[in-house]
Parts: sequence; C-alpha cells; structure tokens
Amino acid sequence: MDIKSRNDTKDLNRNKTNILNMTKYNGWTNYETWLVASQMDENQNYFNEMVKQLYNGENNIIKIANKFRDYFEENNPFRNEIGIYADLIKSAISEVNWYEIAEHYIKET
Repeated sequence: MDIKSRNDTKDLNRNKTNILNMTKYNGWTNYETWLVASQMDENQNYFNEMVKQLYNGENNIIKIANKFRDYFEENNPFRNEIGIYADLIKSAISEVNWYEIAEHYIKET
C-alpha cells in the first residue's frame, strides 16, 4: 500500500468516526430529536397529560410515539406548502425519533 492509499484510508476512517459521533446529540438520537424533545419540555404539562391519557400500563409506546408525531405534523405551518423550506421542515420532522421521545415521557410520567 503506497502513502497516498494509507492517507486515503485514514481519511475514510476519520470520516467514519465523525459520522458515528454525529449520530448522537446531547444524549438523543440526533439533533432533530433533541430539538423536538427540548421544545416539548417547554410545554411538558400538555405532553404529560397526553401520555397519561394514552398509557395504560401496557407497552404502547408506539401509540404514544405516533400521537406525538401526528401532533407535530398537524401543527406544522408548512404542512400544506410546496417548496424548499417546506421540504426541509418535513424532512427534519421525519428524522425525529418519536419512539425515543415517547419512552422518555413515559419514564417522566
């Protein structure tokens, strides 16, 4: 292996490490999940009530996660818009790990 190939391999490994490190953001799956969870904490009572109404002691985290996702999709001011900004917002919302947020709220409730 020549010097250029070794350097290319080091660069690829460094990039792979950077990508793996970017998969977590402040303890959450990604930036989008952290941002939504942080905003939900600002209105925690509302979301705690939502969890209390939906959580019946069974493992229905998916139901709660879907309810959270539906809430944010329905309240997205760009939901009926077309264009780059609407696409970016919709894309960011689709990256949120709703299951992780639901688990967090069940533990907090």
